[in-house]
Amino acid sequence: MCIRDSADVATREGRWFDAAAEYGIVFEATGDLRVRYAQAEALRYGGNCVDAIPMYEECVEGGQSASIKSLSAGRIEVCEEELAAARAREDALSAPSIPDANPDLTQTTDAPVREPATAWYRDPAGDGLVAVGLAASVAGGVVLGLGRREGNASTDAANDRDFGDSIDRARTLTLAGGVTLGVGGALLLGGVARWVVVHRRGQDVGLAVHRNGVLVSGRLPSLADLRRR
Repeated sequence: MCIRDSADVATREGRWFDAAAEYGIVFEATGDLRVRYAQAEALRYGGNCVDAIPMYEECVEGGQSASIKSLSAGRIEVCEEELAAARAREDALSAPSIPDANPDLTQTTDAPVREPATAWYRDPAGDGLVAVGLAASVAGGVVLGLGRREGNASTDAANDRDFGDSIDRARTLTLAGGVTLGVGGALLLGGVARWVVVHRRGQDVGLAVHRNGVLVSGRLPSLADLRRR
């Protein structure tokens, strides 16, 4: 089996980095930009858009085929959007949390002093749910957009095989984006619910997100409590 055939087999089996390495050997021997495009595709599917973009740019600048140039330009945009989404997720997850204020422990009497309740906007659980939910919603929206873009790009496919692959990728991205967006929305809603409950009660409340909705544990305010407020 020649190296090109071995690279094609690795691609069909989803061994993206093995395929990219073998396509690289073939390209060095032939200089065929179609092989370079296949190598960039393998890297992109393997999650390495950073190394794939220069190869796509090489195909755009030196390719003789109009279809390869068009496909490569489209893939550059897809990669740039994926990298932007990854940076947005990292920024959201690495954002520093608001530090808790130091409570005043000074006591003027012998009576027990109740610690002041945590402000709703400083609740770690609510902050975490909202941050992760927002990041997941942004990522889901981006992936959903990528799926639609992939579907639109299928009309520029060079052959039936590329067209089928593009349709399959569009469906996968659309499904993944929809699921991620839904999960992000649920987490975001859970975080807001946590904030509301903490604000109303002024005390600890347990809250968890399940597949069927948001579970709130603890004693909720009674009707009499609400009337007094």
